[in-house]
Amino acid sequence: MFHSFGTKNIEQHLFVCEAIWTAKKFKDKGTKIAQLESTFKDCVLKWYMKYKGAMPDGKNRTLVDIKKALFREFQKPKSELQCIIELKEIRKILGESMWDFYQQLKVLKDRMTFEILDAKHKEWFIAGLLPHIRISLN
Repeated sequence: MFHSFGTKNIEQHLFVCEAIWTAKKFKDKGTKIAQLESTFKDCVLKWYMKYKGAMPDGKNRTLVDIKKALFREFQKPKSELQCIIELKEIRKILGESMWDFYQQLKVLKDRMTFEILDAKHKEWFIAGLLPHIRISLN
């Protein structure tokens, strides 16, 4: 599965897909696209649904179009910068469990290829809490 971050990157993911297509002798572009789509998870899947939905009716994206868009969107420097911005700006939603909120932060932190200090992670966690919770923690 391609999450876009963590141990895999887009180049590795597409290499594995190409190897599978070669081994299984897939030639049909539609089959390759369907198989590739089935490997997306989390933020990649969300991005892809928006990307796919942005096409005018009756038009289909080619496999080459999809690969280019994936590279543009999920190359490491851009994705890590996005993670840092999201980590700084994420906020707990009213009614959202503390566990769910923390999991979102954890996923963002795990996307990074470099270590974020626990103190900074804690700071961003507290900053993202609802005001009435945050006041009691400061």
